[in-house]
Amino acid sequence: MGSEEKVQVVKISEEKVFGDFRKKELIAKTLGQYPMDVLFEFPNDKMDLIGMVNPGDLVTIAYNIRSRKVEKEGKDDMYFTSLSGWKVTVE
Repeated sequence: MGSEEKVQVVKISEEKVFGDFRKKELIAKTLGQYPMDVLFEFPNDKMDLIGMVNPGDLVTIAYNIRSRKVEKEGKDDMYFTSLSGWKVTVE
């Protein structure tokens, strides 16, 4: 599932490392009638895409919606959803 969103960059996190997995997170404000802050993840080799992006920049982010299910015995299943960026265009 892929989509694209034009947003204004609010903040970019430092690199986070989880074993072999690395990522940076980009917080952005949507530009529609009801703006909201949204977190996009840029994993592993995609982190370089946001290397030249700064807070305040207007960008278009192409992303995939990813979700995973976590099952714990005796508890309801939980679902975690993320927006995984794969392309960034500075406006």
